Amino acid sequence: MSQLKQRLQNDLKIAMKARDTNALGAIRFLLAQINNEQIDAGELSDEQIFMIIKQQLKQFDEAISGFARGGRNELVAEEQAKKAVVLSYLPPQASDDEIRSAIAAARVESGETHPGKLTGLVMRRLGPIADGSRVSQLIQAALKK
Repeated sequence: MSQLKQRLQNDLKIAMKARDTNALGAIRFLLAQINNEQIDAGELSDEQIFMIIKQQLKQFDEAISGFARGGRNELVAEEQAKKAVVLSYLPPQASDDEIRSAIAAARVESGETHPGKLTGLVMRRLGPIADGSRVSQLIQAALKK
């Protein structure tokens, strides 16, 4: 079992004992997503679990914006609390300077100028420590120069 999944299961027990409903809901959902993926792919690495976490964060962002448009502020606050719990399982994110240097290195190594292909190269290089949308923004800015 991956270390991250073990950490999630331990944190689930702690959240149950503390009766922390936001953490409990977020961790349960993450574990369910991981278990569903494991049915198809077998045992998952921490890297694969990070990708599941990133997908979950996108879903939280969509839910938060939907609830905000609908004026459901209590649900916005609840989803933001769950998102904060999920964010705590990702490694520290790369700074803009680190992303820019990875972009420059990928451009030099591959000679690639297509934004989509360059984004893929940089994301493979940085892995879970970089947000895809931020990488894409920085690539667009770099290609305009």
